[in-house]
Amino acid sequence: LEHFGRTHETAAGTAENNRLSFDLSIRVPELRGARLYYEIAFEDTRKAFWNSVRYDADHLVGIELADLKLGAWRRLFIELEHTGWVSQEHSVFTTGMTNAGRTLGSALGPDGTSLWLRADFEARRFVLSPWVEWLRFSGDQYGSDQTRGVFVTVVGPIEHRQRLGADAQVALTQSLALSGGIFGERIGNADLVNGSTKYSGGVRAALSWTP
Repeated sequence: LEHFGRTHETAAGTAENNRLSFDLSIRVPELRGARLYYEIAFEDTRKAFWNSVRYDADHLVGIELADLKLGAWRRLFIELEHTGWVSQEHSVFTTGMTNAGRTLGSALGPDGTSLWLRADFEARRFVLSPWVEWLRFSGDQYGSDQTRGVFVTVVGPIEHRQRLGADAQVALTQSLALSGGIFGERIGNADLVNGSTKYSGGVRAALSWTP
């Protein structure tokens, strides 16, 4: 359970914003070191509570198999995430930030869905982690009130993204490691424009030292 509240004084009075989240994690060591987890997070709740669960809340469910040991295959991660219609958006507050200015919450953005899978393969000091992700972003427009909660006013286009990538790391010494990654993606209905298609990609590299 995590909660924090924020206030902002204005000429019209005091504006308030609260974030409330719950986490549940279950470990099953006998099942390849499995861990199942779920998180739900709200910026605010409404009188129409179940409507708030459907539209306002961010949801994350995942499974981690940390002890596969199938040859070089060591770990498997699967995550499914869906964000609310105003996730990381607010007219007064910068949501997703704590009072101390620390980042909190999903980086997916509002009204998005993501399915992500990653596998870890190890060979001595080398780790290779291929991954794949499917994303969906809705262009729907919404209205809200305290009686009905949140409701769709305009059905918009849906942007789809398919991402494929791999991360790698090699330990050069006990304190020095070289890591890198590469990914590519196809974007359908790019920028929420029906029929448009774009392609994107990225590469990163890092040399890290741990004293």
